[in-house]
Amino acid sequence: MAAQSKSRLSLKLLLFVAMLVPVAIMLTRAYEGITAQPLLPQSAVPLWALGLHGGASVLFLVLGGMQVLPGFRRDHRALHQRMGRVMIAVSLVGALSGIWITLAWPAISGPVLYWGRLLAGVFWLVALMLAVQAIRKRDFATHGRWMLRAYGLALTAGTLPFLLLPFMAVFGEGHLLMEETLQVAGWVVNIWLIEKLAGPPRRKMPVLA
Repeated sequence: MAAQSKSRLSLKLLLFVAMLVPVAIMLTRAYEGITAQPLLPQSAVPLWALGLHGGASVLFLVLGGMQVLPGFRRDHRALHQRMGRVMIAVSLVGALSGIWITLAWPAISGPVLYWGRLLAGVFWLVALMLAVQAIRKRDFATHGRWMLRAYGLALTAGTLPFLLLPFMAVFGEGHLLMEETLQVAGWVVNIWLIEKLAGPPRRKMPVLA
């Protein structure tokens, strides 16, 4: 049990560190918008569209990071519920805007990344719908697992550097197919990490007559 607790704590710390990456990117983009001084590689997607998607996703990540703090849901149930409603709303904006950007500006993605982004966006929406359906049935365990899966998909910008930067350090830039494959693999890795964090599904106790 102690080893399992340490493992989950390590995963939470990893997710927290990964969350700092998209937060830093959004703050940098905001600085670029205010000062008109580019600091990051520029995209064909307008800054306002990136801000819509990134801002909603980052807010979802920050609020979600608070939700997984030890004892938060137990000690602050009312706040947890209010934050949960906001999380679902901004997560929905993040998922829909991600799909919209992929469709509206297809040139920003190669074929692997294009379909990877669409599939991830659709799965993100499905995870949110199933989370809402579960909470309406007061199935809190299932609700939490689906929200964690949506969280993992939103966190890809945070875990991507751990996959992409080592590859680029060894092989350099210009390997588009492999770089896009690694980006798609980031979603798979995130879901795996989230499943490890969530642990095995709890068995429902039979209702005795």
